[in-house]
Amino acid sequence: MTRRVLILGGTGEARELAACAVSDLSGKLEVVTSLTRQPPPERTPAGGLRIGRFADIEDFAQTLASEAIDLVVDATHPFAETISMQAYAACIRSEKLILSLQRPPWNMPRSAKWTEVPDMKTVAEVLPRFARRVFVTTGRRDLEVLNDAPKVEPEMWYLVRLHTAPAEALALPNHHLITGSGPFSKDGEAALIKEHAVDTLIVRESGGRAGQATIDAAVDAGLHVVLISRPDPEPGNSVETVVDALTWLDQQS
Repeated sequence: MTRRVLILGGTGEARELAACAVSDLSGKLEVVTSLTRQPPPERTPAGGLRIGRFADIEDFAQTLASEAIDLVVDATHPFAETISMQAYAACIRSEKLILSLQRPPWNMPRSAKWTEVPDMKTVAEVLPRFARRVFVTTGRRDLEVLNDAPKVEPEMWYLVRLHTAPAEALALPNHHLITGSGPFSKDGEAALIKEHAVDTLIVRESGGRAGQATIDAAVDAGLHVVLISRPDPEPGNSVETVVDALTWLDQQS
């Protein structure tokens, strides 16, 4: 009997898993990927597609029932706390099996100068100790908190990279905005660091292959890396690779 799996997507790993499951487990498994918005053609996963956010745990549980979902794989971004919580709680309530595909953390070279902090508020507190020109790759959320950093001379300057240009100006003085989506090459990141003469990188501990080039380029250039810790994952079964997630799906189908 064919079983239905819902992959919570939006990451490269989710697309890779969907492609492998459709290719390798055809006939045993029907694959549906859930995304918050319609992706561009080059990022559209194999198999079926569900578009839209879940309102709450109850909405997620109702979707599992109405779509006859048997299995769930949470392959979202490590910082997508809300959807991960909803998925875990809904699966427990609905007695569905769920697997978390968690990217392995980055390898920080021994030569790295880095500080790990829990949130952007703490980032703002520690920056003046070593930073003047800061490369920010954490997204738009909580950027305004950096305004609370103690004043220093020369004044702090920020290079902010977002996936797309925001509709409104950022509430952050003394910054330069660039746009782009990874994966980025180490050489490209090194050139960007040199062009803007940044001395510090702020990054969320997203892990995985896609962001390692940015870390490596920053370390090679002698930047101080400020790493925002991941939130604690939901309990339950978890794997770190697409291969292991595919094996789990094969065992359940």
